[in-house]
Amino acid sequence: MARASKSSKAPVEGEDQTAPGAGSAPETVAAGAPVDSAPAGNGDGDEAPAAPEPAAEPATESPVEPIPAAPPARSGGGFWPMLLGGVLAALIGFAAAWLLRDGQAVDPAALDARLAAQEQALDALSARITPPPPAPDLTPLASGIAALDSRADATETRAAALNDTLNALAARVDALERAPAPDGSLPDTALAAWQRDLDGLRRDLAALTARVDALGDGLDARDAAMRAEMTRQAEDAGASATAALRAAALAQVQAALESGAPFADALAEATDAPPPTLAALAVTGAPTLADLRDGFPAAARAALAAARGAGLAQDGGGVAGWLRGALNIRSTAPRAGDDPDAVLSRAEAALGAGDLDAALAGVAALPDAVRAALGDWLAQAGARQQALAEAAALAHDADGG
Repeated sequence: MARASKSSKAPVEGEDQTAPGAGSAPETVAAGAPVDSAPAGNGDGDEAPAAPEPAAEPATESPVEPIPAAPPARSGGGFWPMLLGGVLAALIGFAAAWLLRDGQAVDPAALDARLAAQEQALDALSARITPPPPAPDLTPLASGIAALDSRADATETRAAALNDTLNALAARVDALERAPAPDGSLPDTALAAWQRDLDGLRRDLAALTARVDALGDGLDARDAAMRAEMTRQAEDAGASATAALRAAALAQVQAALESGAPFADALAEATDAPPPTLAALAVTGAPTLADLRDGFPAAARAALAAARGAGLAQDGGGVAGWLRGALNIRSTAPRAGDDPDAVLSRAEAALGAGDLDAALAGVAALPDAVRAALGDWLAQAGARQQALAEAAALAHDADGG
């Protein structure tokens, strides 16, 4: 390109003015600045003015940041490749900066020479790099460990054998200590050994005796407890059986009181101390309610006859009263009143209803002369009433009341 000889343009601030290894650097036109149109040459004016060169855009020079070197590895084989990589990156950055610097023309021959020199330097560095050593062979180490394991096993086996030998030697020494002398006497060592054994046996025997005594005491206590429990259970069973037998016998006594049958055997089983009325009736049997009902009409006529004879009948006057007294007529249906006939009529009605207590309570209100005429019937009725009361008391006691 043609250069302007009289250029008044100032160099761009911040750009390098001198290229390394060259003379004065050519001036560079800043982007957007006016270009002088003064003609170049000798000033004769017959030459056509040269066309102005287009302003080239300045290449923005990006500063090449150096690549940080990696920390050196522990092994020597990894350092040289990393160094070569850093040098190569620096060379590439330097070449790029040189090519793009201020849009200057580059001499291909000089660039080729520089690249050739750099390649020679790289080859020299590659030749100086020592390859990493091969990985160590661990086979001998593994073999050594296996050998050590075998020796350890052999040592354990020998230790066990030595232990057995020591035990055998101890047994032989003990036997020698206990062996008699050639003259048949026992040496002091033998006597001491036998004495130790004897003392040990005595201690074992004492401990065994103590255990046997303790076991014996425990067995005695358990035997006593078991015997007491068995006795208690037997007593409970006997008491239950006795109570059951007594209840059954008492039921037989009560049944005999209703039927009038003898109940001596049943009464003996029902109680060891029979009440007096039951004891008196046990052989012959107690009078029944039916017997008392059947005997009451005759007893009532006798009582009315005694009342009329004593002037206590209150039959009234007239023919009706005379007929009642002459024929000894009595009332068979219960009626009100306190005369002997009315009282006896109500007593007979209560007896017919099975209420012996009410019948006897009504008869008790009669005068003594009238009641005396009921003597035999009253005795039987009173005996039955008392027998029933005694049987009820026995049943109450048997129930635990």
